[in-house]
Amino acid sequence: MKLLFERATEIVIIHTGSLFNGVYGIPQVISAARTLVERGGEIFIAYSNYEKIEAIQKGSMFLNNLQDLIKLQKIKLWNASEINQIADINHFAVQDNAAYRIELDMINRKASANFG
Repeated sequence: MKLLFERATEIVIIHTGSLFNGVYGIPQVISAARTLVERGGEIFIAYSNYEKIEAIQKGSMFLNNLQDLIKLQKIKLWNASEINQIADINHFAVQDNAAYRIELDMINRKASANFG
């Protein structure tokens, strides 16, 4: 995930149930996300479990370390179920028009990716 944020020039969009600390809680990933926003990029996170957003935020190292950017609306959190039934599909992340990661097995967190 670090590469997804590092190589993005404009935007990273993530659809997830929660930001798993084993993927997003790594300090290098958090730092790369912060750097993207500081360069003028945007991060959008669509949650399929938005009704649990408060609990998700408390347990997410990614969100806890980037609260300042969330408050400034530099990182935007969405309810995925409000976005054309996106909540019913696999979790994914997209970087600009150049790279992606799609989770094919949400239980074992196995994914297919192309980081450019």
